[in-house]
Amino acid sequence: MATAKDFLATSFHIYLVVQDVKCFLTNYVEENAIQLPGRLPGYKNDDIKLLSLSETKVSVWRHYTVAYESSEKQSISYSKFKELWQQFHPNVVVMKQMTDFCVTCQQNTAKLVISAN
Repeated sequence: MATAKDFLATSFHIYLVVQDVKCFLTNYVEENAIQLPGRLPGYKNDDIKLLSLSETKVSVWRHYTVAYESSEKQSISYSKFKELWQQFHPNVVVMKQMTDFCVTCQQNTAKLVISAN
């Protein structure tokens, strides 16, 4: 029979794993995401941070699992990773093809939008 002590130990372990994922995602976003000025077409939120088109949630999860398995910590499933991503960083998305421009293309697009208005 499980005791209250066992329950607390399990709950604390789960809490630590969730905090590790949150820390990983925060660091990953700070290093890899960009935030373009203004509201982007196709996104309702103007506080969107974009990951490169070559980065997917699966590839970020793979980076996470490699990092945590090498540190001998417990990693989590992809579905739980996506759930925590949505909980902690709902404003971080992978770019859509139309927004994955180089700097020059972004500047040219901005000039076109300004001149059209």
